[in-house]
Amino acid sequence: MKRSLLGVSAFTLVGLYVLLSVVVLGICLIAGVNMTYGIIACIIILLLQFLISPFITDLTMKWFYKCDFNHEMPEYLTKFVKEVCEKYKMKYPRIGYIDDGAPNAFT
Repeated sequence: MKRSLLGVSAFTLVGLYVLLSVVVLGICLIAGVNMTYGIIACIIILLLQFLISPFITDLTMKWFYKCDFNHEMPEYLTKFVKEVCEKYKMKYPRIGYIDDGAPNAFT
């Protein structure tokens, strides 16, 4: 199950970046700009997206959903998350709380 989801996610990301590249390179072709600049622009957009997307996600959660990243979790949940992080040698995640009554989780 996990592998198939990873494959779908990877396929989706590759497809979106191919679409971005086609659009940027199409604009370069129409504008008569050297394709090298279009490829460089695609790489810069990709790198910027990876660098700033976590900050944009946090801002979106705070502004639109009133997410509280300083919310105190119950002790048993904190203990569980710490144990899982230690077991898999992961950094403790930043956890947000949205008080809207819907049973949902995200990281």
